[in-house]
Amino acid sequence: MSSSSLRSKNFAGAFATTLLAVVIASVMVFTGSEAAGSDYIPPTSVHTSFGGDPSEVFVVWHTSLQTPDQTVWYGTSSSNLNLVATGTSFSVIASAGFENTVKLTGLTPSTKYYFQVGSKQTGVGQTWSFVTAPPTGKYVPFTIAMYGDMGVTESVNTVNQINNLVSSKKSVNWIYHVGDIGYGDDYSADLYDVMWNMWFEYLQPSMGAAQYMVCPGN
Repeated sequence: MSSSSLRSKNFAGAFATTLLAVVIASVMVFTGSEAAGSDYIPPTSVHTSFGGDPSEVFVVWHTSLQTPDQTVWYGTSSSNLNLVATGTSFSVIASAGFENTVKLTGLTPSTKYYFQVGSKQTGVGQTWSFVTAPPTGKYVPFTIAMYGDMGVTESVNTVNQINNLVSSKKSVNWIYHVGDIGYGDDYSADLYDVMWNMWFEYLQPSMGAAQYMVCPGN
């Protein structure tokens, strides 16, 4: 084994150990807060994607614990989220948290919506937004950010560029990630979901403002 390969393996092992320690510490802090009487379970990794037609959008987010309900409050004004939809949750590894999914239907094409996610009993997060697709058959110009092969530790510069591009309001209508996403498979099973959640958190500024679409990699 070359010295560079050995250093790479040592770094990966040290990184995984440090990351696991941080996760354990975070869980301990949350448990302490819960014991003190706090019921708030913050929604994280909020992102949206197009549905089967312009009137549909999927909203997905992560929670450290399972919530009693999975709810999205939304509307065309940030000060009046007068529409409500509910969904479901699932977990691959319970200790890594739960993924919550809500399908919004009956949306108006080419329209900006504002939304919040969370639970009626455990609280909601901040307000995000998305723009629905144009009507079927209508040809309109649009701008996308497209890239592939992006993980966590290897892609800090790319993540920063994407977040800066979307936050600069240069009319990025949606993001297209063309495969090799997150690199969760590079880590052991107990860190798989943790790495996925880290990746979503890094891209939260972009995912909370533009639809995020993907396709399989190699």
